[in-house]
Parts: sequence; C-alpha cells; structure tokens
Amino acid sequence: MYGMTSQDVSGFLKDFLLFCRTLYRIAVTPNPCQDENICKLFSIMPSGKNYFLLPPGTFLYNELAGTLALLVPNEHGAVISEWDLSQGFKRSLLNRLKARITGENDACKQARAFNPCLPFIINNGHCNRKSCPNEHLGTASLGQNWFQLRIRIHLQQILVIQGLRMVPINPNERVKQYRYASYCYFFLLLLITYRHWISSLFDSLFPPLLRLGHFANLDITTIPEAPKALPILESYCKEILFWRQHITRDPKLLTTAYQVVRIVFYFNRLQALPSIIRSPLSDLLRTVPEYSRKEGSNFNFILPRLVYALAGNQIQGIDCGILSLKCV
Repeated sequence: MYGMTSQDVSGFLKDFLLFCRTLYRIAVTPNPCQDENICKLFSIMPSGKNYFLLPPGTFLYNELAGTLALLVPNEHGAVISEWDLSQGFKRSLLNRLKARITGENDACKQARAFNPCLPFIINNGHCNRKSCPNEHLGTASLGQNWFQLRIRIHLQQILVIQGLRMVPINPNERVKQYRYASYCYFFLLLLITYRHWISSLFDSLFPPLLRLGHFANLDITTIPEAPKALPILESYCKEILFWRQHITRDPKLLTTAYQVVRIVFYFNRLQALPSIIRSPLSDLLRTVPEYSRKEGSNFNFILPRLVYALAGNQIQGIDCGILSLKCV
C-alpha cells in the first residue's frame, strides 16, 4: 500500500470494507455449528449429539487449541462441545477482524497517497529529502478529481476503523502508565486513532496550498461513502470533545481541539456552539496556564474565544478572534 496511488488505495479500501463487513456478519452468526456453509468453510464436522470435530491444521483448531480444553484429542482432530465452539468461533473471528483492521490502519498511516509532499509541489518538482516517504505529485495531477478522491479515501478509512468498535474490549487490558487505570487501554488507542485521521482529513480539507484543493470546492454528493462516514466522523469528534481523561500536557491537544471544532461546525454550526463551549475538553483547557492570558483581573481563555471566532455568527466574533490571537 505504501506506493499505491490514490485511485488504487480507494479500490483497495472498497474491497477491504466488504471483507470486514462479511467477516463480521459471519462472526456474529447466532448458531454457526448449524450452518452448513460455515461448517463446510471451517471444516466443522459433527461428532455425536452437541459435539463437533475440528480437524488438525484448520483455522479453528489452531485458534482454540490454546484457549479451550479440547475433548478427546486423537489423530482426527479434537472434539469440542457446541457451546464452546460457538463462543470460540465468534471470539476467534472477531480477533482476526481486529488484527486485520489494525494492520491495515498502520499501513494506511504510512501510505504515500495520504501524505503528499508539500516541498515537491511548492518547488515545482524538487524535493531535497532523501528517500522521501511522501507522495510526489506533479502540478498537472492536482485537479478537482484528485481532491475529491483524497477526501474519499479518508472517509473510506473512517468506515474501516469503525470496525474496531465491533470487537469486544478485553477488560484485562488496563492502562498502567496513566493514573486512570480503570479505563481500557484499547479505548485510548481508539481515541489516538480518531485523532490521527481527523487531523489527516483536516489537512486534506484545509490544505496550506490552494493547488491542493479547498473545502469550499468539495462536492460531497459524488462520494458514495459520505452518507455513512459523515455521521461516524461526527461521533468521533464528539467523543474527543467529551472524553474526560485527556492529558493536560499533551502538546497537540489544542491543535486537535481546533481541528475538531472546524469539522463539527460543518455538520451543525448553531447547535454545536453551546455544546463545544460546555464540553469537558473546553473545561480541561481552562486549567492549562499556557492556554489562557490574564488581562487585568480577568482571564482570557483561548478555546472559547477561538470557537466564537470560528463560528462567525456571533457579534463578538471579531473581538474573540483578536483575543485568541493574543494568547498565542
């Protein structure tokens, strides 16, 4: 995936989404042992009443051998009860789904199609970085179609990582390096993943160069995945705003807040404004001295001022924009 073009990445993500949905539907089959197609696919053979035989070398045999006490092992495999097989079947396939999505997500983070090289574009085809990991694109290829395709692969990837929410969280995976040990480490990893792709999508919607496109030129109706991806994107933004365990010394926290606010305003500017101001993330940033400025006996907090300035529908919008710049 590293050297694939945006068109190739989009095609791959379309097929990968189909794979994830199919694997999930099979994993949550109510009674897989009674489904003839599933039994044929996974080599599940009946062996007496409410017991089944798993031949050695098969996927389920390898997955369940280390977690369940298989009954009556012999040269033909191992016999397991219907209940244990049904539970192990679901757990094994969901773990496989999680592993595939995690691997795909890591590969997409490194894919050049998601990371165009800005020096190469600015300098008209020259990049002094040795073994540049970013994509080198000529000016002729930076058209409206490329911009639409770049937004599409981000929305496709947002649909992919949504699959991680389908996998049950292991309660034994605790956070030892954080003071809130009761929260699952896996959920914190989800927030990190959300922040990465929200940041990448923000850079695509609001690039530093007009040659890379602009949010105002986006035609969201031409993206087939948009109706499903946009509500999920909105939910990710809300989770970041209302997550109460952010680290105050996170150097990218204010940047994330700014990016989330810009994207949330895309969905519903009027209703989003009060909830953002009262969000736990806004309250948290008020406690960080670097994000406030004392003016006389009052404190000027940067995030509320920045939010009102970005909203653009308040009388005090210009004043808030000036005050937020003073905090920088």
